[in-house]
Amino acid sequence: MCDVWHCGDSFFLTESGRQQRPELRNHLFFIISYPEEDADRVVIVNITTRYNAPGEDYTCLVEHDDHPSWVEHTSYVPYNYARIISLETLSNLLDKGLIAKDVIASDDLWNRLLDGAFTSQYTRTGVLDVLRQQGLE
Repeated sequence: MCDVWHCGDSFFLTESGRQQRPELRNHLFFIISYPEEDADRVVIVNITTRYNAPGEDYTCLVEHDDHPSWVEHTSYVPYNYARIISLETLSNLLDKGLIAKDVIASDDLWNRLLDGAFTSQYTRTGVLDVLRQQGLE
């Protein structure tokens, strides 16, 4: 199981996954913690298109050149939606075909995603605790 997922990996919901979780439809998710260090608490963040709407968190903007396989428009990380998920859950979702892997984040993008988690005022304490316990601050 641990050899399937790594820090910086990205994934998205497949068509089957979107039918089950339509609110997560067109988002790309990134693992920003070390799954091999804590398989029960894997931190994931997603990116979403920037619309310049009130309340959008511009701590970490992502452009096409940052992740060309997915990003078409200026996007941002809504850190209030950062989540902790288990490695087992991720692997089960992958095995069931509900999510699919995308290209791994570049080192630069991964560092920006991680730095943003500590900079954003919206990141939940529990998420920060996991990252700190792994020495990622």
